[in-house]
Amino acid sequence: MSNKKGKRNLGNKHFPIAESVSIALKIQLDKFLSDENDTELKFPTFLSAQERGFIHETVAKLGLKSKSRGKDSH
Repeated sequence: MSNKKGKRNLGNKHFPIAESVSIALKIQLDKFLSDENDTELKFPTFLSAQERGFIHETVAKLGLKSKSRGKDSH
């Protein structure tokens, strides 16, 4: 799947994001899951709504819980 800018989208149709962002987020999640001592993973506040949505969806697919904090929570 491609968007108008020629970047490959790995998010679903509701949360399309650039491939590089998707890969970076998945690497962070994999690292988190591999360390049994980690209980919480915080992402930067500058992520776009699509990127945050992608994280929430991916986390749910993994059977984990997610929570947004701040004024733009969803």
